[in-house]
Amino acid sequence: MPTSNARFTAADGQEYRYDAELGVGGQAIVWQITRLTDGHKMAIKLFKNPPAGVALTKQQERLNKVSNVAKQIAESLPQAQVCFPQTVHNSGGDFGVLMELASGKPLDHRTLLTNPHDQPNPFASSALLSVVNRKEKYHHFLLAGFHLTRALRAIHSHGMTHCDLSLGNVFIDTSDGRICLIDCDNLACGENYLPVKVAGTPGYRAPELITAQVPRPTPESDRHSLAILLFYLVLFRHPFIGSVDPTFNLLDKTEEEAFGAEALFTDHPSNSGNRFAGGIPFTSLPKSMQAMFAKVFKDGLKAPIERPTAAAWSHEFWQALECMAECNHCRQRFFISDRYSTCLFCGKMNPGPRWRLRFSNGKKMLTAHGRKLYEHHLENAEFQFLRPMGELKETDRGMTLKNLSDTTWTIHLSSGGVRQCARGFAFLFEGVNSFDFVLGRAFIEPVIDEV
Repeated sequence: MPTSNARFTAADGQEYRYDAELGVGGQAIVWQITRLTDGHKMAIKLFKNPPAGVALTKQQERLNKVSNVAKQIAESLPQAQVCFPQTVHNSGGDFGVLMELASGKPLDHRTLLTNPHDQPNPFASSALLSVVNRKEKYHHFLLAGFHLTRALRAIHSHGMTHCDLSLGNVFIDTSDGRICLIDCDNLACGENYLPVKVAGTPGYRAPELITAQVPRPTPESDRHSLAILLFYLVLFRHPFIGSVDPTFNLLDKTEEEAFGAEALFTDHPSNSGNRFAGGIPFTSLPKSMQAMFAKVFKDGLKAPIERPTAAAWSHEFWQALECMAECNHCRQRFFISDRYSTCLFCGKMNPGPRWRLRFSNGKKMLTAHGRKLYEHHLENAEFQFLRPMGELKETDRGMTLKNLSDTTWTIHLSSGGVRQCARGFAFLFEGVNSFDFVLGRAFIEPVIDEV
């Protein structure tokens, strides 16, 4: 094993220096290293029991296959860093994989969120306390969920499976919601390359992996783990650990009993036997999000095909983010259900008229100063944030929308008339029913029900 300041040459021909040990796991030891040509800091994961012979050849082939698609995925995810393997090191008895150094903080008991086996009863989340005390922004956790879903969607679309999604493998920058997905050297990319010993983390594993009904991780098992992580990010707790039973103790249960196919969702629509008391109410989430969680943690326990895809979750999370209102008092963002809403975090009322945009494809957006319109609002296009089509602005006269697109919009007035809005100009919402883009129509409506 290496020592600080020792040097080595990796398979890419570059020379590196060992700086400091970052952590030790059951599978490997992780070091911070420096590329000597430019001083770039990276990480190397050195396996405790490196493969040999045919197993080594397959491992190297698998890592090369992952590396080949890593750049494509990384370029499509500017808000998400995925620590893919970039090259290998195999000499002097050491075998390891080099990757980018993770940024942000691990989402585990050491920071804001609590892993399932460390969750006491009763339980109060430190993340929720940080939000209530205005140290963290609630919507940044939802942004992290959005970026996480996009990262996993990209991984799945390239025919790979993460295999071990858990709080310990996701880092987050809570200042803006950017994420870093680690442990990606274990990605499965086909039966011949799958590292069989990687089968997930207890508390996050899909039921079929717990019982070995399915012998290896699949995209469907990833979807189960993803839903657990997303539940943590919106409610700061585990979906199968309630608080109504004071005698409940995970140590008294097998993994299958606590998290298997017969596990009871804390917010099951018809069985209240495992409810969680306190925290953010499940019913405060948008109804569509509630339905997706219920689907994966109820029907999806026995029917993996019922679990929503990462792509479906990404659209749901972005829709939820755009339907959040900002509290006039504590400045946290929360979900509203009518125009006179009570903030989830400070309990203050937020009266006053609110507008929403309802697009012709069914998508919705609560208007707020600074929010922008993109092509994906009007069609089922990929998320892109480089070319906004419009920008909302709150003025002394009321809410306005500025045209940033290359086309002229047609504005339909409440009086029945029409007028035009060219690029660079804005129009006032008051007295307008709808407006036409090239790709569709958006209706301007007062918020009188759930956004």
